[in-house]
Order: sequence, then C-alpha cells, then structure tokens
Amino acid sequence: MGKLTISMDDEIIAAAKQLAAADNVSVSAMIRRYILARIKPEKPKIKIGPLTKKATGIVKFDESKSYKELLTEALMERYSK
Repeated sequence: MGKLTISMDDEIIAAAKQLAAADNVSVSAMIRRYILARIKPEKPKIKIGPLTKKATGIVKFDESKSYKELLTEALMERYSK
C-alpha cells in the first residue's frame, strides 16, 4: 500500500480527526472510503421481479406535476363518485 501526504489547514485536520473518531475509523480509512464512493458509486441492490419489469413503462405520468398532486388527483377521482 502506498503512502500519500496531504497539506491542509489545521482546522480541517482537526475536523477530519473528529469525523473519523465519530465513526471509529482512522482519517486514512475515512478518506479512502470517500474516494472509493466517488469513483465507484454503489448501485441499489433491489431485485425487481419479472412482473414489475414487464409493467415498467406502461403508465405515463404528467412530469410537470409532483407525486402528491398525482396522488391527490387519483384519490379524488377514485372516491368522489
């Protein structure tokens, strides 16, 4: 494993040490995790079933409306009769 020297202001070094201590890791480990997260973002590990995959894209929503507006309209249509 290689070694890297980084120059930072004293306040940033103190903050890095506090953050690392709060997570029970070294500053090196904290920076390593940060860099790995930036170069290789984690993909969600959600398995989508075949029925869901088949249904994906069937319904088109008005993209100018928020989720709450769409839900309110659907509920009003469903229960206002």
